[in-house]
Amino acid sequence: NAAALYFRDRYHLGLTAAGAVAAIFGGMNLFARALGGWLGDRAGRRGGLAARFGWLGLVLAVEGLALVGFARAAALPLAIATFAILGLLVAMGAGATYAVIPCLDGADRRQLGRIAGVVGAGGNVGAVATSLVLGAMASTATALTLLGGLVFAAASLFAIGMFRREPAAEPAVA
Repeated sequence: NAAALYFRDRYHLGLTAAGAVAAIFGGMNLFARALGGWLGDRAGRRGGLAARFGWLGLVLAVEGLALVGFARAAALPLAIATFAILGLLVAMGAGATYAVIPCLDGADRRQLGRIAGVVGAGGNVGAVATSLVLGAMASTATALTLLGGLVFAAASLFAIGMFRREPAAEPAVA
């Protein structure tokens, strides 16, 4: 929601132009979420749950770096390019997350819808909490850089999931 204002304030775009650039982020959801899930499924067919976690971790790590790059971009063309890449990675990360959920050990198959719902709701709650905490910072660029570092650090949690001792069986494809 803050992207249009960020482009207006930092790069001195008119509000209409800034809004058009900000729409790139949401537009990525039209295909990139499915792409992230599809690539997660492909990874899972080849390497099981560890590969799904690896794909998710890779997407998150690059997403964190892209966020830092976007926050630090001095020129408008570079900012737009890194913002588009960031939007692509965020949507792909959502799809990659939903490629992992059905394969979690101990997940009761009858509860997968609820688990997916909690994951989705948790993402929304996390986004609101993050915007409140980081919104209190003086500089949006500094807040985005910090957030990028946190996302990159969170990616390490998925590296831990990759090295599980007992691989989970892949769900049967209908």
